[in-house]
Amino acid sequence: MKNGVYNPGYQMSVVVTHPAAPDSGDPVRCGAMTGIALGDEGDGGNIATETTVNFGPFVADLSTAAIDDIGNNAIAVYDELYYVDADTPVLSKKTSGYFYGYALEVIGAGETATINVLHAQNSVSGLGGGGCNLPLHASQEITGPGAITVDGCGIYPVSAAGGAGGADDLDTITGAVMGEVYLLVCDLEADTITVTDLGGNIDLAGVAMTLDDPGDTLTLVKIPNGVSEQSRSGNA
Repeated sequence: MKNGVYNPGYQMSVVVTHPAAPDSGDPVRCGAMTGIALGDEGDGGNIATETTVNFGPFVADLSTAAIDDIGNNAIAVYDELYYVDADTPVLSKKTSGYFYGYALEVIGAGETATINVLHAQNSVSGLGGGGCNLPLHASQEITGPGAITVDGCGIYPVSAAGGAGGADDLDTITGAVMGEVYLLVCDLEADTITVTDLGGNIDLAGVAMTLDDPGDTLTLVKIPNGVSEQSRSGNA
């Protein structure tokens, strides 16, 4: 792997969100996850649109800019680095981006240099700091057959078709993007939403989940094989 210093694994062949056509050694973003391309797009036995990506912990020499969201800002050893699609290079101290990892070398304020970067293992994360900061989206009414549409990571209140007091099944997430996290909650206490396993693209831990109280939660993440359950909580 070009630019690799240490690479223990966590490899998957995926359609990369950014950049559009990754080259070997490029830092990449797939939804809310970040990593490094282990080959050019379409190489290594992949189909034309897929790239083998390491999403796990590694150290690599990567071009990095010593700027933040305000202006020039020197990079010190162990400073947090973020991935910003619109920037060249994509790595900097801009916390408006997606958390990527930690600097292992220094860069003077306003300068760009290639330094050792420790990539942090991906977790359930969104923008800024690698933490879980999921925005609240508008309520999503289930449409036939059994689907809601998502538009980015976040918390999605789900309601039954036809208004309050309904009961409905949900088995499909439309618009899911690789690596994005969706936390489903019941929008109305009068509703009963039953999330079912493998009727569509939702892959649960084998048992249906009922959301019938605003405190009930189901956390899903988009992976290559579908939208997979990460956790659930029945808090009625």
